[in-house]
Amino acid sequence: MVLFCILFKCKHVSFQNKKALYALTCETLRYRKPVLEIAAECGVLKDKRLRNDDNLVAVLMYEHLLGKGVSGKYKVMLHKYKNAIHSRCERIKIEQGVTDLKQALQKLLPSHVADKPLPKYVRINTILGRKEYVMRELQKQFELREHSRSVSMTECDSGDWFIEDEHIPNVLMFPSSTQLHNHPLYLSGKVIIQDKVNYAETAC
Repeated sequence: MVLFCILFKCKHVSFQNKKALYALTCETLRYRKPVLEIAAECGVLKDKRLRNDDNLVAVLMYEHLLGKGVSGKYKVMLHKYKNAIHSRCERIKIEQGVTDLKQALQKLLPSHVADKPLPKYVRINTILGRKEYVMRELQKQFELREHSRSVSMTECDSGDWFIEDEHIPNVLMFPSSTQLHNHPLYLSGKVIIQDKVNYAETAC
């Protein structure tokens, strides 16, 4: 979460679209291994214009394969490898038995970064309800845990518990399977369900 803190907690950071940068970085890190393997097999990693910068190559390859595409001088550079990259990606899809490249690459991810259920984030709407009241009501149904480090990845998809987010005030984390849409706090607007990154601007 170091990047998250830099982007959303540091006042002097002035990226125009912090959420987009954060999302791109997270996705690039997730797919870093397979996209770099494709880059190596197709000769992209050896291109002198990239100065042996694996991090730059990972970003470019992710954007080229799964993102919004590459522009400028790097688009021209990658065009040289277009056919080789396309052929390799088609072979990967055939090998993995799918027609979607993202699904194929997901199957190549290391087990510790493969798709796992994401936790559910809830923001306390302090305009409609005091934090103390919301926390008290939630603890009638859920166990309040002290710290996120006490929660393993295998627990993130089930269980009757929640924790306070370490980075953003008034944001709580629940297991992904938690159903809150019929909870009185949600129905009354005292809590709001969203992805964590959507709360980021309130943390600046």
